[in-house]
Amino acid sequence: LNHLERDKLTGLYSKEYFFYQAGQVLQGDPDTKYDLLCSDIENFRAMNERYGREQCDQFLSMLADNLPERIPGLVFGGRIGADVFAFLYHHQEEDWTAVLPAHYSEDEMGLNCTLNYGIVQDTARDVTPEVISDWATLALRQVKGKITEHVAWYDEKLRKMQMQELQIVEYADAAIRNREFQIYYQPKHALATDHTGGAEALVRWIHPEMGFVNPGMFIPLFERNGFITRLDFYIWEEVCKELRRCKDEGLPVVPISVNVSRLDFAVPDLAGKIAELADKYGLEHGLLHIELTESISGESPEQIAKVLKELHDNGFLIELDDFGAGYSSLTSLNTMTLDVMKLDMSIIRQAAKTKDYSILRYCVLLADGMRLKTVAEGVETEPEVAALKVLGCDYIQGYFFSRPLPRDQFEEYLKEHAA
Repeated sequence: LNHLERDKLTGLYSKEYFFYQAGQVLQGDPDTKYDLLCSDIENFRAMNERYGREQCDQFLSMLADNLPERIPGLVFGGRIGADVFAFLYHHQEEDWTAVLPAHYSEDEMGLNCTLNYGIVQDTARDVTPEVISDWATLALRQVKGKITEHVAWYDEKLRKMQMQELQIVEYADAAIRNREFQIYYQPKHALATDHTGGAEALVRWIHPEMGFVNPGMFIPLFERNGFITRLDFYIWEEVCKELRRCKDEGLPVVPISVNVSRLDFAVPDLAGKIAELADKYGLEHGLLHIELTESISGESPEQIAKVLKELHDNGFLIELDDFGAGYSSLTSLNTMTLDVMKLDMSIIRQAAKTKDYSILRYCVLLADGMRLKTVAEGVETEPEVAALKVLGCDYIQGYFFSRPLPRDQFEEYLKEHAA
């Protein structure tokens, strides 16, 4: 049964056998303290795109040899996901985690990557090893994307958060049915006309028991469990209804941008479905802007570029959000069909702080050279507005003009500020 016990690529235990063996050890030795560690690789999907499957497999094999040597008191390890390893080891009182590698370079292992770790100390005996590994995975998610932190421990705070996440998942279906998700609109101020030239649709969840649920809590969770696609279609339809109602009542109408998530790009004929939705309400497709974050563009770039072109060919305008946050990819600008570049607020903040607007100037010039409109996000002060106007930015979005507004307040705002 060795082929069932061992992962063919790494030689570690297979997922099923690791959990079986861990259960045997934990139940058979109740007086000994054990810890469980899970590791995963930051942006492993993007690494496969960059380096290729064969090179990434080779790296995983070397990592499976390298990591166990760093863990004191190791009992055994297993591969429980594409890039996720789990290790059971004897509890250590001292913090030894500084020896865990946070980064590997091409010189060391043939590619550049970052590793994250989640640890459950003194593992429980009244739950399965699968649940314990879920706790460790929850812990490591807390350090994903962080530059200086790579190890996290499962603790009481995380346990409470996990309970809250379970509630959110449990209530999500009913929240759609009961229309608990509300759309707020943040205006985009056109500098050329000094009027509102559009808005971004943002979702807010007001639950009858939990109250206001932070989007920073439920959106990442829905992106992990797949519910985000259903929520996105709900938001698109709510925006279409609002645009149709404004038209019917003779109210001002401006284009509305709606965020699209990574999982939406896997929906068959996404462009056709959004077009069908707009047509259902008799809307010009140009009134709906599709907004995607730049980080999405690094995942399955060919598929995303294909869907964006289909959306654009259907008359929808495409906005690239968060340009300048993290490592901006000029390649993504060259391969995706775009109409608008949204400049991340971090660039605005840094420019205002240092009084050096050269990076902003280059971003605006780049967009202008590509015939893209520009939107500056997170603008809060008059000097920022004045500088962006001089630089030739097209639109401003931020608290200087307006916070996100519920539908009724947004309609009143448009009556005063729309062209």
